[in-house]
Order: sequence, then C-alpha cells, then structure tokens
Amino acid sequence: MADATAWTGVNEPNTNGVGRLGRALLLWYMFVIFSVFSLRVSGLTVTCFFAAPAAAVMMFRNLQQVSARELLPLFILWIVAVVSVFLGYDTNFFSERTSSLLLFTYSLVMVYGLRLEIGRATRADIAWLSGWLMWGILAAATLEVLGPLRTISDAFRAWNSNIVYASDSRDLVLTGFLRPKVFTQEPSYVAIGQAVFSYTWYLTTRSRDRIGLFILVTLATFYLERSPISAISMIPIATSAFTDLAAKRRGLRQVIAMYLAGLLVLVALLVGGFALQAILEARNQSSGSFGDQSLMVRIQAPPMTAFLVFQKAPLFGAGIGGRDAIASEVQYVFDRLGIIPTFLNSAVADAIPNAFWEHWIYFGVLGGLTAGFAIVSYFRMLCGRRCGIAWIFLLLLSNSFGAYTTPRFWSYATLVLIATSASRQATSTRFSDRS
Repeated sequence: MADATAWTGVNEPNTNGVGRLGRALLLWYMFVIFSVFSLRVSGLTVTCFFAAPAAAVMMFRNLQQVSARELLPLFILWIVAVVSVFLGYDTNFFSERTSSLLLFTYSLVMVYGLRLEIGRATRADIAWLSGWLMWGILAAATLEVLGPLRTISDAFRAWNSNIVYASDSRDLVLTGFLRPKVFTQEPSYVAIGQAVFSYTWYLTTRSRDRIGLFILVTLATFYLERSPISAISMIPIATSAFTDLAAKRRGLRQVIAMYLAGLLVLVALLVGGFALQAILEARNQSSGSFGDQSLMVRIQAPPMTAFLVFQKAPLFGAGIGGRDAIASEVQYVFDRLGIIPTFLNSAVADAIPNAFWEHWIYFGVLGGLTAGFAIVSYFRMLCGRRCGIAWIFLLLLSNSFGAYTTPRFWSYATLVLIATSASRQATSTRFSDRS
C-alpha cells in the first residue's frame, strides 16, 4: 500500500500543517463544492450548504490569521455588489438582487474560511487534498460507467438538485455510454473539478511521475467525460512544466529537458486543439437531432448578452444576481443564435454558464472594473507575483461555468492560487509563513 500511495502521489506527510482535522475539513469542503451539495427546504435552495459548517470551523480555528489587508479588497468587492443592488437597471427586481447579495455574502464568508485554513496548509497538505479528490473522482467516474455506482449517483443527484440533465440521449449517440456525473448535476462539473484538482495536485505533489500521471488522469477524464475542458487543462500544465525547466537553464540535461518540455507544450496544444475541434464538429452534427447547444450557450451567448446589458446600464449593469432582469436580453440572444432553452426562467448561471461574463453583466463597466481591481488585488495576495499560468488557468475555468454568486468558482480559485504559491516553496512550508 505504501508503494501504491507513493506512485499515485497521495501519501504526502502530515507535518507542521493543518493536521488530520484540517485535512478532513478541507476534503469535505471541497467535495461539497465539487458536488454542489445543497440544502433544499420548501422550494428554497441554499447552495453548497453542507460546506458551511466546515467553513465555520475552519474560520474559528484560524481567527488569528485574519488579515485586514486581505479583507480590504473583499470588502470593496462586496461594496460594489451592494451598490449594484440599488443601481441595477430595473427596480422591479430589487428583491431578487437583495437575495443574490445575501448569497454572495454567504459565499465570500465561506471562501474566506477556506482561505484561512488552507493558509496553514503545507505543500504536502495541498497535494494530499488534491490527490485524493483527483483519484477518487476518476475511480468514481469509472465505476459509474461500468454500472455499480450509477444508481447511487443518480439517486443522490435527484435528491440534491431540481435540475434534470437532458442530454443523455445525445451522449449515448456521441460516446456509446452515459457520461458519468459523479454526484454532480452534469458531466461538465466532473471535468471542471478534475481540471482543478489535477492542476493543483501536479503543482504540489512530490511524485516523480507527476507529468505522466497528470496526462493519464487528463486523458482518462477526457475519454469518460468527452468535455473540451479536460483537453484544454493540459495547456497550462505543459506551459508550467516548460517555464519551470527554462528557469533553471544550466547543464546539457536541463537543455534537453527544455526541448522535451517544449515538445510537450506543442503536443498539448495539438491534442487540445484537435480534441476541441472533434467535439465541436460532433456536437454541431448532432445539434439538429438532439438540441445540443451548450457550446453556444457557454461561448457565444454570454458576451452578446453582456453588450446588450451595457447598452441599458453601462455603469453598474443588471445588478448582482440580476437573472430575471436580463431575461429579455437572454431571450433575444438565444433567438438570434437559434437556441431553444428549457432553463431560461431558472438562474442566470444556468442560462449563461460563464462566470467571467457574469461579472460584467452584474456590475457593468464601472462596477466591473472596480470589482475586477479588487479581485485581482486579492488573488495576487494569495498567489504572489509569479502566477501568470494560474491566471490563464482561471480565465479558462471562468469561461467554462457560471454561478458567480455561489462559493464554487471562488473556492476553486482560492485552491488554485494558493497551490501555485505553494509550488514555489519547500514541502513543509506553510502559506502563512510565506506571506
């Protein structure tokens, strides 16, 4: 067993970090974020509610780590959200924006609890967390395809969510099997989670086989999920490997390694490009029969909707969580693109699954720039100066899923940025000692 855990890179020592309780809290928190494990009572859904107790414990365990310097940009972001509630362009939806502000506040508090706990984590702690999630999700996805886990996963999803995944017929035609959902709402959630966890595991693990194992996990996830997100995630990893080797620049072995890393970057670009092209072509060919419009909804519709919102309210947009306020704009864009949505009157995260453009839709140009400055300032505190690859990775992810007001994107971003910072340090060094 020791050899097996060494090979998979999840036997990281628990030294001077968060301890067993901290690891358990982080593991539970990130699983809930991955699965969007929520509380539903009388038609009210509290997103990722079951991560809140873990976030509360993590916060109270680390009150001494609270930093006014870090809280300032979060406070500015929150103030922009408050202002957008009052200046959003349709006062008929004031109560909706108020509810979204409460959800956004809840999300920021939860994510700061995560930041405080993971601030005590060592590089080994983050590798352990990411490794168990990465391999666990891959194993669960495989078992779901083979059959044993599908019934349990479907039952959990039916209980946890009121959103029905309606593309199983298309998946059967394109892949020959039902794409695994692993306790989440849809297959893309699995691909997104794996992209995050494999990325952070790669950055922090001590495993000498990390490149090969990362490629193995990515290709396996891509085969099971057939999601472009799985292929695209290879690009920042390959680029990271190249820049790490290029920074050394000494000795024949390093020069050869640089060329091999450059070749890996090229292969990753080609694999990602061809895989994305193949998926686009396959999905476009099937769109007439199976109504596959997810790519247009994710890529084309969000910026078109944002520009329509700018015409009405250029300064502060539709207001935080203004999903109903932009229903007419979304409908107009969907009509132009030939999209027939079944979720228009649901959350804007369902209609516009793109966190990057949600930011601009909610806050407008002035509010968006102000909030964006606060977000970048806070993220730089977590990551440090050299985090260009992390920015690329987060930009790709933010254009892959929405739910801007929920803890999901912010939790993933926190993990990615602190893992990036930890990757530059010794295994036993804590983030709180680095900042």
